[in-house]
Amino acid sequence: MRKVCYTGHQIIAVLKQMFADLSFESRALKYVTE
Repeated sequence: MRKVCYTGHQIIAVLKQMFADLSFESRALKYVTE
């Protein structure tokens, strides 16, 4: 059970990081295009 929770937290952390990277890239693209 503990391992499952830990894995879930890892997945959430990875998803959050991916989302942060995507928003950062889109902001950078906006800055470059404008």
